[in-house]
Amino acid sequence: MDINFGCYRFLPDQLVLYKHDDIVELKRNQALLLKFFLSDPKSIHSKEAIMNAVWQDRVVSEQVVFQTISQLRALFGADAIKTF
Repeated sequence: MDINFGCYRFLPDQLVLYKHDDIVELKRNQALLLKFFLSDPKSIHSKEAIMNAVWQDRVVSEQVVFQTISQLRALFGADAIKTF
């Protein structure tokens, strides 16, 4: 099922993002994080939930999580992803 927001269309099964009709290049973890956020966009997600959804059993630092969120903010704007 495609997810449409603004001028974007995300195909979560393929992890592909379009802006209008152009593909936006995403790294795998960026696409997985976007999929996670779009699966429940109104909820507040913990760092642990984000890490489990995107990095699963791999050990990564919190900095990697924040960096990936920053990369998505660079694409969609600073207000697209809120930190609480």
